[in-house]
Amino acid sequence: MLDLYFDRCEDNLVNYIYFPRQFSLANDLVEEDFSVALIGVKSEMNNVNPGSATAPDAIRRQLYPLRGGFSNIKVKDLGNLKKGKCMADTYAALKDVVGELLSMNVLPVVIGGSHELTVPLYEAMKDKLSAIRTTLVDRKVDYPFTSSEVFDANAFLDRIMKDPHNEDFKLLAYQGYYCPKSYLNELQDSKCQMIRVGELFRNIAFTEPLMRDTDLLSIDMSAVRHADSPGFAYAIPNGLTGEEICQLAHYAGLSDRISLFGLFEANPAFDDSDQTASLAAQVIWHFLEGLDNRYGDYPKREINSYEERVAIFPSENEMNIHFYHNRLNDRWWIKIPTQTGDKIYACLVSDYYTACGGDKPDIWMRYYMR
Repeated sequence: MLDLYFDRCEDNLVNYIYFPRQFSLANDLVEEDFSVALIGVKSEMNNVNPGSATAPDAIRRQLYPLRGGFSNIKVKDLGNLKKGKCMADTYAALKDVVGELLSMNVLPVVIGGSHELTVPLYEAMKDKLSAIRTTLVDRKVDYPFTSSEVFDANAFLDRIMKDPHNEDFKLLAYQGYYCPKSYLNELQDSKCQMIRVGELFRNIAFTEPLMRDTDLLSIDMSAVRHADSPGFAYAIPNGLTGEEICQLAHYAGLSDRISLFGLFEANPAFDDSDQTASLAAQVIWHFLEGLDNRYGDYPKREINSYEERVAIFPSENEMNIHFYHNRLNDRWWIKIPTQTGDKIYACLVSDYYTACGGDKPDIWMRYYMR
């Protein structure tokens, strides 16, 4: 039934140049019993990056020759979503397909196309989860607050931020000079966690628990600096490095919570020597490798099965903080009371030490009674 929505990819997309075909991802793709589905969406709307609709096949040409041989996941390429008569048809079809895959416990990897395709991905998740934790990697805020029913790659975040299913939203790698203060202020008022690209430069590893807590990850390739990713209509001198964007994707793949991954805005029209397509392919590969090496941690495993540690606050007016530690991989979680009950969030060991020192960690202050 899903095949009715797709145009299958051509067989001649790839020249196998790295090693014999039998070791490639293309040779490892399956048709049945798959747990991950690749989906191309060759569309863009009112986009400042014209040409991104041609990205899915350009990325496939770079992705297929990469090493396959995954042990714990099986990947199928469904092809490119058939174009509707209008963008609304495309959005509806993408939502239906992703919703069906999620109901099959298949993780969709969506290759765009323009960034507003994140909206139908989010809409599809609402039938599976009553509370969604979303992470976007982007250089700017796609959020010109408007009452218009029309949205595009530069104006779609209100569809997520104002939705009652939005439990938590994070914006990573934004660059302040691309973001009006009014947008940033409104995101802060909405309790969005925003992390500038400079903070990621200092220590990319602190994003691991953020990715571990993500249901939906959406990456805009314009967050990567032009030197590493020239395939964008406007040169962006600063941004994430190629290594950093791959590291973020790997952390996301290792998450036992993530259900949906999207990568957008790569543009072959401006891509010198297919460099951006190659980097996008490596981002997807690192995500798949992460999926293949997941630990089966929370929420797959009961939180009470971990070692529990309690940071005690002697004041009668202060609440003790409960932490949970997986000693096998040194991952940590924290239990935080919210307005809808106690919730578990991934955290760092430094949060535990901060609490033991008598201070509330930042993650507690962010979510307590929210």
